[in-house]
Amino acid sequence: MEQKAWMEEDLDLKRLFFLWKKKIVWIVVSAVVGAILFAIGYKTVTSVTDGEPLYQTTGDYYITFNFEEFENADDYYNAYTWDTILRQDILVDAALEQLPAGYTKEQIRESVAGEMLGDYRVLTVHVQNASAEVANAIAESYTMALENFPQKVDMLSQIECWNQIPAVVVAKHTKTANAALLGAILGFLAGFFWLAFTAVLNDTVYTLGDMKQYSDLLFLGYETLQQDEKESRLLEENITRMIGEQIPITYWNADTSLETVPFDALRDQQGLVMKLPFGKVTGKRLERILQQFALQGCSFKGCVITEVPDAFLKFYEQK
Repeated sequence: MEQKAWMEEDLDLKRLFFLWKKKIVWIVVSAVVGAILFAIGYKTVTSVTDGEPLYQTTGDYYITFNFEEFENADDYYNAYTWDTILRQDILVDAALEQLPAGYTKEQIRESVAGEMLGDYRVLTVHVQNASAEVANAIAESYTMALENFPQKVDMLSQIECWNQIPAVVVAKHTKTANAALLGAILGFLAGFFWLAFTAVLNDTVYTLGDMKQYSDLLFLGYETLQQDEKESRLLEENITRMIGEQIPITYWNADTSLETVPFDALRDQQGLVMKLPFGKVTGKRLERILQQFALQGCSFKGCVITEVPDAFLKFYEQK
């Protein structure tokens, strides 16, 4: 008996799609579970690694340059320059004078940062600290220090505070949605490839295509659950043509145990036909059946795939 290795067979996509329709929900479930697990994992890990909460104040300052005396004054005071100046002694010492005892210059330098988001005349100052009270105090001290700063620099005419936001907790990790999306994608792929893998390993007999590797077992036709008239007539004609009208037909169901097979009674049956219930007999079991029947001197004249859903056959063969 020449057989094609079932692991080398091409996937029957139409059959796979029909059989997967009810299992697709598991791919969705896998994606949802992946999203939930990744989101929870992300929040758990970041809650451990974040440590104590960090507070930040934000203040916007409007700078008026002394363009009457210095036409290019704005060239000297860009975002990078301001971020450096905010940590220099001239401002740090001025801020420290406004603070109560206990604050240090190093503490102030570590807390303050500056940036310009677009307009070179608007300086944004951030103060970060593990204590909201400390962050607010340093921010207030810098308001006084910056407002007095133009008195010491010729290129500046005035610095005024436009807006000061009190300390709020800094959101260190805001990628929970991204983690959930990644989990959903990985969950979807895991579910899809698991179903694909099980489909590759599945050598269960469903259609004529699954019978092609058994060259000595003649396929006679389908028997549908609703006894499709065309299929029944075609099956009857095939049996008559290949076995004959005068030979009695004896059916044996491949879903039954080999231990109960009456080989002595079947050995002389010239019209022995195997019934293969749809999706219940694997290729490995079918190999065992054919081998055992051959050893017992019983020969099948053909096989019929039974219990076939009419909807499946209509979809599969586009009838």
